[in-house]
Amino acid sequence: MNKKIGFIGCGNMGKAMLKGLLSSEEISSKDIIISTRSEESRDKILKEFEVKCTLSNIEVAKESEILFLAVKPNMYKQIIEEIKNFLKDDVIIISIA
Repeated sequence: MNKKIGFIGCGNMGKAMLKGLLSSEEISSKDIIISTRSEESRDKILKEFEVKCTLSNIEVAKESEILFLAVKPNMYKQIIEEIKNFLKDDVIIISIA
C-alpha cells in the first residue's frame, strides 16, 4: 500500500493503531505522518517510531490520503474547522475515539 496515512493526535489509541499498521509490513513508516500537540509528544513519537511527526495538523491534512482522527471527541469540531480547507478531495477520514 502506497497511500499516505496521517494521524492527528497520537495518544494511547493512536499509538495502538500505529503499531498495528507498522507491524503489518504492508505499510512503510515513510508513508505515515503524525501531528501532536506538543514538542514533548512529538519527540516521544520520533523516538519510538520512524515516522514523520509535526506539530501542524494542516501539514498532516495536506499530505494524507487516509486520515485518522485520534483526538478526544470534544476536539473534533475544532480540528475539522482547522483542516477542512486543506484536505484532499478523496481523503478517507477515520475517527478512532
